[in-house]
This record gives sequence, C-alpha cells and structure tokens, in this order.
Amino acid sequence: MNICAVLFDMDGVMIDTHRCAYSVLSESAAEHGVQISADEIMTLGSLSGMQFWTFIKEKYSLKDSVEELVSGYDVQKEMSFYDLIGLMPNLVSVLKLLRNEGYFLGMVTSAKPIRANRILEMIGPDFAFDVVITADDVSDHKPSPKCYVEAVSRLGISPKEALVVEDSSNGAIAAQKAGCEVVGFKGSMWEHDSFKADYYIENHEELLESVLAPNK
Repeated sequence: MNICAVLFDMDGVMIDTHRCAYSVLSESAAEHGVQISADEIMTLGSLSGMQFWTFIKEKYSLKDSVEELVSGYDVQKEMSFYDLIGLMPNLVSVLKLLRNEGYFLGMVTSAKPIRANRILEMIGPDFAFDVVITADDVSDHKPSPKCYVEAVSRLGISPKEALVVEDSSNGAIAAQKAGCEVVGFKGSMWEHDSFKADYYIENHEELLESVLAPNK
C-alpha cells in the first residue's frame, strides 16, 4: 500500500443522513400521490436524488419531469435534522490525526453544495479538506467514477495512491472504476447495500488502527 490520500464519501460516512433524507423523500413522494415509506426507500440502496426520482417517475408514471421532482425536495427540512444526528463518532479527531500524519484528505459526494457546505460547517472552521467534490463538479454521479477521477486529478496523485471510504455499492463501484482502493464503512445501510471492498470498518478509528497502520 502506497497511500497518500484518504477520500471520504459524505452521506452515511461522515454523518448518517440516510434515515432523515428518506423520511423527507417519503413525504415528498406522497405529495405526488406515491406512497412509499422511508423503510422501503432504504431497501433501494444509496441513491442520489436524481436517481431516486428517475426510479419513481418511471415506476409510477409521474407527469412532472425528473428535474421538477428533484427541485421540489425540501433540503432545508432535511438539514434541520443534522444537529440532532451529529457527525459520526470520532470523525473529526480521526481527520485531524490523518492530517497530522501527512495524508491529503477529501470529501467526495453526489450531494449538492448546500448540503456539503453544511457538513463542512459542522466539522468546523479549523479543519479544511484538500479537495471537495460535489454534485456540481461532475456531469455523472456515482456509480460513475468521474467524481473520484476528478478528486485525484485535483490532488495531482495517482488513483492507486488514494484510499476511499464508502458506505454504498454505488460509491464503491465509482471508486473501484477510478482505480482506488476501497474501505467499506459498515453503517446503517449495510444490511440493504453490502458490497465488496479491500477493507472493512465499523468506526473511523479502525481506519487508522486496522487499515493504514498495518500497511505503513
């Protein structure tokens, strides 16, 4: 292992937003006459808003365009839950330890900048990622590898030098197609969306203790 950068997915890795996002999606779908619970949405795996509404539009023959359906999502309502949820345990301390050990660090997400910026605010002003990739930075989202290709390009490193922490199969596929090694984070979606990875962790401390330290 010759890793010089660690790239983190956001939803489900930095903060467990899945449940509150799916609750808001369920309410939004109901406004269009579609009855689908948050639990049912969770079984679909980790989908971007565009992917979710594309699926719903096709299955239920909705008249609104996917773009209109996406724009109607109440992102402010979702973000209102973030302070209650809080960041993943030990995330900030592990980020700082990784920084102290000289790793480049990045956030790579299919979320819009408004949500990504809220998480960056929660992490705090005394910490900054070397690269942040959001939905607005690439034309195709996970499982397309473009987000990770863009991230390593901005860092000026080879994909083989980047370790990616993901909690979804779409994210893992994106990272693998880009040529990166993948750490599978066994979070709240794991039961519904497990996948093959190079390493597995259940908390961020294991990233240092079980993945990076033994391979130095």
